[in-house]
Amino acid sequence: MYYLITLIRNFLFSCGFIKSQRYSDVFVLCVGNIRVGGTGKTPMIEYLIRNLQDEFPLSVVSLGYKRKTKGLKEVLVSDTAEAVGDEPKQMKEKFPNILFFVNKNRNTAIDFIRKNYSNIRLILLDDAYQYRKISPNATILLTEYNRPYFNDKIIPYGRLREQRIQSKRANYIIVTKCPNDITQNEKQDFIKKLSPLPYQKVFFSKIQYKFSTEITNNSKLLFVAGIDNPSPAVKYLQMLGYDVILKKYPDHYNFKEKDIREIETLSKQDRIIITTEKDAVKLKQFDIKFVTLQIENSIEGNLIQEIKNQMLL
Repeated sequence: MYYLITLIRNFLFSCGFIKSQRYSDVFVLCVGNIRVGGTGKTPMIEYLIRNLQDEFPLSVVSLGYKRKTKGLKEVLVSDTAEAVGDEPKQMKEKFPNILFFVNKNRNTAIDFIRKNYSNIRLILLDDAYQYRKISPNATILLTEYNRPYFNDKIIPYGRLREQRIQSKRANYIIVTKCPNDITQNEKQDFIKKLSPLPYQKVFFSKIQYKFSTEITNNSKLLFVAGIDNPSPAVKYLQMLGYDVILKKYPDHYNFKEKDIREIETLSKQDRIIITTEKDAVKLKQFDIKFVTLQIENSIEGNLIQEIKNQMLL
């Protein structure tokens, strides 16, 4: 049933029976995936901000997943994760001078930006691959190296949000969370399995980790993670030689006092509490000390130049 619904929906949009809005006065760049769970969308948005903000005034529009507020809302540094969503809150703290908005209706958000911030030339749509009411100027599709969409099936038989053929809507396919020692032959083999169309360009991305506060090499860690797949981070910490215990919570989890007491009990065994950036914005409201494991993307190739060239056409 889910397969049929998504198939019909995409057909209606692709054939023009349901209209998609196209903007000519602002460049809309969509970032998303066709798989449920984390493929690195937030680090990708941050990468784009970091590399494009000095040249193009930009804004970011997100859904604000699991936020307690309704309607269009600008994200402020003073907002809580509950008010705007954990990922918009995380990004706003990193980039306080960038305009972030959350709204289920992205068209309304873009219209508001165009009306009130005429200097904005680039709008990044966060996690909007399935949002067909807008026809973006360019689309970035993310797929994990260890969990690629070509090896997956649609819900409920797998984790895909829509059919694999919908990857054709992307201009750029970025393979995220690649191993540091990936070889050229492995890249070529992966590209062959992706079977990109002539207009699609493939890039490979790696995660770079760093600690918000320096910790000693012989530290024992309690890794608190409310994300879809903490395995890459755990493997990284173990590779550095740390003794790691993982305390996993559901993705986008809102911590409660009882969770904090449980975390503190586990950390009393001389373990330093370490957490993700997404979880840090929610844990900071509690009286608990922790270190944040920060991440940044590094992308091989000329993705940024490709986007700049497309914007200047």
